[in-house]
Amino acid sequence: MSYQITTQNREIGENADAAGYGICGREIPKEDRKVRMQVPAMKMTGPCDVVTSTGKAVIRSAFFQNDKGKTVRSIETDKRCTFCMIVTFLEDITAPLFGFELETNKGDRVYGVNNFMLQDNLKRAEGGKTYFISFSLMLPRLHSGHYLITPAVASGVQSRHVVHHRLHNFDTIIIENQGFDSALIELDADFTIHECDPSKIRFV
Repeated sequence: MSYQITTQNREIGENADAAGYGICGREIPKEDRKVRMQVPAMKMTGPCDVVTSTGKAVIRSAFFQNDKGKTVRSIETDKRCTFCMIVTFLEDITAPLFGFELETNKGDRVYGVNNFMLQDNLKRAEGGKTYFISFSLMLPRLHSGHYLITPAVASGVQSRHVVHHRLHNFDTIIIENQGFDSALIELDADFTIHECDPSKIRFV
């Protein structure tokens, strides 16, 4: 099983010319095209029990897109999907970190990633600016069900950092496994069988 994960960091200009279509694939009305993007509003639909904030950055939206670039509430295994975040910085931040985690509804963490782990580091995020961040990945064969999403923004390095905004279990995503769906995660394996002579086998 192979994983291909990348991050993209793009500054969003609030008054830039609109391309006509939003990030969700819906056409933006002409009167709203100065917005340039239409993204899901931040809603706490999961059991969000911890909100960490220093007041220096705000996660304004976080959502999944399927392999066709459409914002969705469910994603399929063995297909590419993208986790997106819209983050506004209220102050200049050195070495910003962006990431997210997935947990089962029982609290077992099954996945976590950030741009530092991917060796895709930024020197600085400017206060007063808004950024679009995305993580593209091939979803492994996880067990079908509801998974909890935790997005976060921090600064520093993996072993020593300051969390500026973290929404623990703020939302859920449904993962659909079209395979045998027999365990928390299915791994690829090679199977062989051949007849053998028991007289030539010593059991010790």
